[in-house]
Amino acid sequence: MWGKDCLRDCSCRDIDTVCNETSGCEQCPDGFEGGDCHGDINECSGNPCDEHATCNNTIGTFKCVCKAGYTQYNATVCKDLDECESVPCQNGGDCDNGINAYSCRCAAGYNGTNCENDMNECSSSPCLNSGTCKDLINKFRCSCVRGFTGKNCETEIDVCESNPCKHSVNCTQDGGRYICHCEPGYTGLNCHIDIDECESNPCQNGATCTDVINGYNCRCKAGYSGVTCETGMTD
Repeated sequence: MWGKDCLRDCSCRDIDTVCNETSGCEQCPDGFEGGDCHGDINECSGNPCDEHATCNNTIGTFKCVCKAGYTQYNATVCKDLDECESVPCQNGGDCDNGINAYSCRCAAGYNGTNCENDMNECSSSPCLNSGTCKDLINKFRCSCVRGFTGKNCETEIDVCESNPCKHSVNCTQDGGRYICHCEPGYTGLNCHIDIDECESNPCQNGATCTDVINGYNCRCKAGYSGVTCETGMTD
C-alpha cells in the first residue's frame, strides 16, 4: 500500500519494482532485481575487471582486486607493479622488472640475488709457486715469493741471466737465489774478491810476499831459497 493513509494499492506489473510508500511503484535501485528488489545483481557477470584483476561482487556494485605483482590503475584496470622502483640491485647492478618479481644483472665482480656479494677471485687459488693472493674487485693480485714473477707467479726468474758471477766456473739457482762457484783464487758472493794468499805470511826468514792469482811469490833475502824461503844457504 502507498499514498495518504496508505489507502492505495501497489499493483506493480514489472518484476523489478518496489513499492514506495510515498510514490507507489518504482524501478529497483541499481544493483538489485526481483520482486521487492531483494535480489542482488552480480555485477561481476559481465567481467568488468581486466585480466590482471579478480572481480568481487558486492551489494549493488563490484570491486576489482589486483593480482600479485599488479597495482590499481583505475576501478577496472590494474597495471604491472615496477619491482625495480625500490632500486633493489646493489653495486651497480641493473634491474629487470618482471611479474611480481625482478632480477639483477650484476656488474663484473659481484653476484647474489641483489648483487650484494663481492666475488672472491682468490677462491680458485690462481697464484702459483706459493704466491699469496689478494682479492680485489673483479680481479686479484699475486705477491710472489723470491725467484718467481708473472701475474700468477708462474714464471721462474733466471737469476743467473745477468751474469752476476765475476770469476766463476758456473752459476746455479737455489730457491730464487744464485750461487757462484768461484775459480781458484777468488771468493765472495759474486767471486769478485781476489784471495790474498800472502795474508797467512807464508814467506819465511824475512822474505817479501807478493800475491798472485791463486798463489803467491816469495822474494827471499840473501842466503835463503825455496818456495817460502825456508832453506838457508851455506858457504
